[in-house]
Amino acid sequence: VGGDAALLENMAKVTGGKMHYTLDGNQLGLAFASIAADCTITGTLVQRFAEILSKEISVKIIVDYL
Repeated sequence: VGGDAALLENMAKVTGGKMHYTLDGNQLGLAFASIAADCTITGTLVQRFAEILSKEISVKIIVDYL
């Protein structure tokens, strides 16, 4: 670990991330669960998909019926 931990911590700091120290597989799983719980990208993607789909449906209705 040693210098590698310092490098990883610096990378996390520079990129706005967070360093997660783990000693075993169980702790690693908990770290991934914590990261996933804080992740908002899924909600953002679903929202964007809904916006695109709504727009496309509106255009289709206008073209077909007006």
